[in-house]
Amino acid sequence: MRRAPIVVSATIAGTAAVLAFHPRTPAVPTATASTTSAASSAAQSAGTSSGTTGATGTGTSAAGTGAGVSGTATGDSIATRYGNAQVRVTVKDGKVYFATSDTSTLYAVDANSGSAVMSLKYNRWPLFSSPAIAGNMLYMGSHEGKLMAIDLAAQKTAWTFQTDGSIQNGAAYTKQDGTPKYEAAFTDDFYETMVIGVNKMMTVGAVLSSPVVVDNVIYVGSADGNLYALM
Repeated sequence: MRRAPIVVSATIAGTAAVLAFHPRTPAVPTATASTTSAASSAAQSAGTSSGTTGATGTGTSAAGTGAGVSGTATGDSIATRYGNAQVRVTVKDGKVYFATSDTSTLYAVDANSGSAVMSLKYNRWPLFSSPAIAGNMLYMGSHEGKLMAIDLAAQKTAWTFQTDGSIQNGAAYTKQDGTPKYEAAFTDDFYETMVIGVNKMMTVGAVLSSPVVVDNVIYVGSADGNLYALM
């Protein structure tokens, strides 16, 4: 696939490089596996311990758990007592980190007991992005068109990056309390209007992809058509 990058610089908690990619020829994507059996086991534990429901389809495999488990686990969506978890959970130091789409909450749960040790809510905007951890920081995208950096030691958001789409269109689809203004996008229940409404909500630059951290640079894609590199 040939791509033509356009580079624009911006500043937010450092330097951000914005790369807009325009595919010219179709390509067949290739899948790469990034799971370990230990991490998969920890994800299964978070979903099933203390009465929680496990994976709803062909989810994670079962193995042993423990405080030393780290990595990522991939499978189908997991319905937990905390909400609907996303496709991938992140495991580090015996804790399982995952976001929910229905309750808009980031959770950290004990891999052995399934008990929540941290929870952060994000204004009822769905969270489809899987957490990425580098050092003591966790990075995660939001349907609001933002990337959040969470300090795991302080258990709070350290800084937030807004996509171009969020800056340009976020106000039109956000209430004064910060929650989504769905009524501005969905004016009636006709199918065509619903499809148009979904497209309108995506114009806020929703971050549905999972961030990747390489050499202290955070890479994340957005529905506004940009790939952002945050340094």
